[in-house]
Amino acid sequence: RLAAGSTMVYQITKLGLLLCLCSVSMSQRTSNPMNVWADGSAYTVTPGTVEASECDSDVFPDKIEVKFAQFAVTYKTFYKLVEDTYSNNKYVLIQRGCESKAVEAADASYTKIVVPVTAVSVPSSTYLPSIEFMDERKSIRAVNGVWSESACLHKQVEDGHTKSSMAYYNSTTARWENEGTWTPLGYNIDVTFDDGFLSASLAAAMPKATVSDIREDTFLEVSEWNKYFSLFYNKEKMMETFAEDARARWTCHAKKVETITPKKKVLWMSHSSWTPAGYQVGLCAAGNPKRKYCELIRAAGAEPINELAATASSLSSFAMDSFTSTSKVGIDAASMKEFAMEADVIIFESIWCAWGATASQCHDEFNTLINTNLAGVKAVTDGQVWDIGGSLVSGGGTDMFTRGHVEPDVMLEDLIKVVYPDSITHDIIWLRKMDPANGIAGNAVMCTSTITTNCHPDPALLHPQCTNHEAHTLLHDGCTITTDSGASALSVSAPLVFLSALFVAIASLAA
Repeated sequence: RLAAGSTMVYQITKLGLLLCLCSVSMSQRTSNPMNVWADGSAYTVTPGTVEASECDSDVFPDKIEVKFAQFAVTYKTFYKLVEDTYSNNKYVLIQRGCESKAVEAADASYTKIVVPVTAVSVPSSTYLPSIEFMDERKSIRAVNGVWSESACLHKQVEDGHTKSSMAYYNSTTARWENEGTWTPLGYNIDVTFDDGFLSASLAAAMPKATVSDIREDTFLEVSEWNKYFSLFYNKEKMMETFAEDARARWTCHAKKVETITPKKKVLWMSHSSWTPAGYQVGLCAAGNPKRKYCELIRAAGAEPINELAATASSLSSFAMDSFTSTSKVGIDAASMKEFAMEADVIIFESIWCAWGATASQCHDEFNTLINTNLAGVKAVTDGQVWDIGGSLVSGGGTDMFTRGHVEPDVMLEDLIKVVYPDSITHDIIWLRKMDPANGIAGNAVMCTSTITTNCHPDPALLHPQCTNHEAHTLLHDGCTITTDSGASALSVSAPLVFLSALFVAIASLAA
C-alpha cells in the first residue's frame, strides 16, 4: 500500500511517462514522406521531402514484408537497400532531403536513387497499373508505346506530359533523349523500371532498377512485385494492404470451388507463326513462369491438362522453346488435337493476327486454328474455347497482361466463371468466348465509335473518358464465404484496419 503522498507521486509519474510517450511519438514520423500531386489536369508536384534534422531517425515507419517474390529490402534509417534477387542487382533508395548523408560503406557502390521518385520511364506496360493504383500516374514521363486502357495515361501523352517512346540518357550530349529521334526529352528521369529488355549499351549511363516479375512461377509472387514499386514512392503501407487483400480474396474464391467434383479439365495454350511455327503448350514445372497458369487453373477448382505436356507421347517429338524453355513449341495440328481431345475448356492465349491481315483474314485464320484444326475436341464441340481478348488495349494488346497481373484474384474470378459459371457472381473482364466464324477472335478490329470486347480502342475514344485524372480503379467483387450455419466464415472486401501500438501503451499506463 502507498501513503497518500506516495500515491500522488505515483500518479504524477504515470502522467509524466504518458506525456513523454506522446512527445516521443509526435517527434517521430508516423507515415512515409510521399508526393502530393496537383488535382485535376495540372501536372505539378510537391515531392515527399524531409528536413535534414529528420535523417538521423527512421523516416520510413511504413514498411513492407516480402513473402513470395524474388526481391528483398532492408530499411536503414534514411535509406532502403533494395535487391532484385533474381538478377542480383542492388539499389540504394535515399530519402529526399537526406542526399548529403553518407550511406554505409558496404552500400556505397550501388546505384543511388532519390525517393519518392517523381519522373519515371516505364518500358513494359505490365507495370503501368501498379504505378497508377498508387495515384502516381503523373510520374510516368516515358513509355514504350501506350499499350494501356488507361484513358488518363493516353491524355497525358496527348498533353505532352508523357512521351510515347523510350527515354535514354546520352552521356555524350549529357541529356535525356527520345529513342529513335534522339531529340531532347526536356526533363530528367529519376529511374527506369527495366524489364530486362532494355538496350544494355544505351542504358548503361542511366539510373535503372530491374524488375524480374516475369521470372516468377505463381501469380501471388507476380502480384507481390506491386510492393517493389511502392518502395520507390514510399507507399509501402498502401501496397502492403493491397497485396494482402488480393491474396486473401484469391484464397476466398478458391475455397468456393475446391470441393467441386467432377473437376473440369482445362488446357492453356497458344499458337505462333514465328519459327518454329505451330501450337504451343506451357509446362507446369516448378520455376517455370508458365506454371502460374497451371496454378490459376487449380485454384479455379479444375485440372490443368498442361501437367501432362512434358511426358505426353503426342508431344514427345517437339522441342522446348529456346528463349525461356517454358513451353513445348512448333506443335502441328494433328498432334495438338490428340493432346487436347478431352479438354472441357481451352484458354487460347493468342490474339495477334498475321502481320498486315485484314479483319476478315484474321477471323479466317483463327477459324482454321480452332474450328478446323481442332474439330472433335470436346471444348471446341461444346463452344468452350476462350481467348484473352475480353479487354483489348490501344494497339491491340490485352489488358490481362497489365491489370490482370496487378489483380490476379480477378483473373481467378474470370476463370471460375468460365469453368463453373453457377458457382460465382462475376462479370467476366479479360476472357472472351471465341466465335471466329462470326468475327469474334483476334485483334484486327479497331473501335472507332464505341468500345466493345471485339475491338481495340482508338486512343481518341479514350481521351474524353479522363475527367479528373483519377487513380487506378480496382476491379474485384470482394469475396464472402458462408458456412452451413449461415455465418460468414471469410469476408474480404475492404482493407483491414489495425489499432496503433501507441493506444495499447497508453491504455496500459492508464490501467
